[in-house]
Amino acid sequence: AKKISSAEFKKFKDARQCILVGSFLHKLLGFTQTEKFVGLIKPKFLVNWLVEEANDPNGTHNAEAAYRLGYLSETGLFVSKDVEIAKKWYQFAAQFENQASEERLKSIEQGKMLELDAEISIIKAQSFQQQNISTQNNLTQDALSCLASIPPLNTKPLYEFQDTLKSGGYAPKMVQLPAGSFCMGDLQGNGASDEQPVHAVQVNSFAIGQYEVTFAEYDRFAEATGRKKPDDKGWGRESRPVIRVSWKDAVAYAAWLTEQTGYQYRLPTEAEWEYATRAGTTTAYWWGGEIGQNNANCSDCGSQWDEKQTAPVGSFKANAFGLYDVHGNVWEWTCSGWSDPYNGTESRCDNSSESLRVLRGGSWVYNPLSLLAAYRNRSYIDYTSSINGFRLVRLP
Repeated sequence: AKKISSAEFKKFKDARQCILVGSFLHKLLGFTQTEKFVGLIKPKFLVNWLVEEANDPNGTHNAEAAYRLGYLSETGLFVSKDVEIAKKWYQFAAQFENQASEERLKSIEQGKMLELDAEISIIKAQSFQQQNISTQNNLTQDALSCLASIPPLNTKPLYEFQDTLKSGGYAPKMVQLPAGSFCMGDLQGNGASDEQPVHAVQVNSFAIGQYEVTFAEYDRFAEATGRKKPDDKGWGRESRPVIRVSWKDAVAYAAWLTEQTGYQYRLPTEAEWEYATRAGTTTAYWWGGEIGQNNANCSDCGSQWDEKQTAPVGSFKANAFGLYDVHGNVWEWTCSGWSDPYNGTESRCDNSSESLRVLRGGSWVYNPLSLLAAYRNRSYIDYTSSINGFRLVRLP
């Protein structure tokens, strides 16, 4: 296939850095997750990386990369909308027998433009113009209809407690939440397709960790079971959230707590997580419609830890339920499998070994968009990273 010069698309200064970052992440995360990650961290890097992926003579994702570049050209997210450049990338992708590219090319030739998908909506919302995201609490009609259908929520937590471990010491501190209903999903209409449809969810009373599970708590489990302790990157252990733990690691820790206490511990469902995070609010973040300053730990959150490392748990204000760090610090594993759009999996646990699991909350290195109460991420059950951690639910 004839190479398409990146100059035809747009020149960017950070091509070399993008190629290095993209190539490294590709090996760790795979193509789709890398595209989303690079797009979130530095959207303009995404274009450079995709150009290299598309033109790589030994590449295995040439079609996907070329197709995405055509999509970015067509929608005008990084340059003025240019159908001719979009057509070149789609033709390039079609040489690799990418059916989607051929269909897209036909739709362009017919003068039709398709809607943005989830990943592109994310990139569009925070394009390289580095504009602040406006997340004012302007509720959609679907959100208003949903809210009108549910009773008011009692946002007063019932009580706090800690279970005693048979081997000595205590389980993580838990907060018992009242049963109630809430409207789940993108209430402001600024999000991605995977945050739809907005729908009412009834949640039974359950207890959830007041903080993200810390190194001190997880290390006790690792020592008791002979498990290797995860690396802390030199940031410190004790009260910092445990990182570099997979979904499988979190499930194993929950099973150990169950054996130690006689009560069932598990990861929260996606619905339980959002219910606990919102704590009766309908805004983008539990404290309001804008990220503000020093409310959380993320890229451009205004904290001393932004883009550097995790913060000790409880470093910021708690929500109405008394829960800390529900936005930012580390992505939190849930027990729910991935679906797009919502189809009911958000309210149950998936114990299979095949599907992706949902993560929520954003992290210390992600930007404010990923911290939105409705924002969803996903990964494989054996994936570990310095941006991922978890908190647990305890059943009666």
